[in-house]
Amino acid sequence: MRKVPLVVVVEPKQPVALNKTCRYCKHCDLLMARQAEVEALLVVALEKTCPHVIGHPYTVIGTLDREDWRDGSRARCPAAEIFRRTHVFEDFLHFGYEPGGWGPA
Repeated sequence: MRKVPLVVVVEPKQPVALNKTCRYCKHCDLLMARQAEVEALLVVALEKTCPHVIGHPYTVIGTLDREDWRDGSRARCPAAEIFRRTHVFEDFLHFGYEPGGWGPA
């Protein structure tokens, strides 16, 4: 488990930095977050500043260094600066659950 600042872009191009605890596999260099938890944090983060974008499509694009996240949370950084400091993910994977056993075709 690691706590990392995730950079999320909510349409229309509204960047949000969330300090989220995620699972991390050091062998695979894979960071995992549950969709429901990310969405709950997004609602809390956006309800005061931009409530009109709650429920819009979003994409988690990468992470920030902790110092950059602190700077952005204290003094409003412009979106271009947040994007410049973001460590963009190389790939995105979506994991789902399919119960085993017999079922309809």
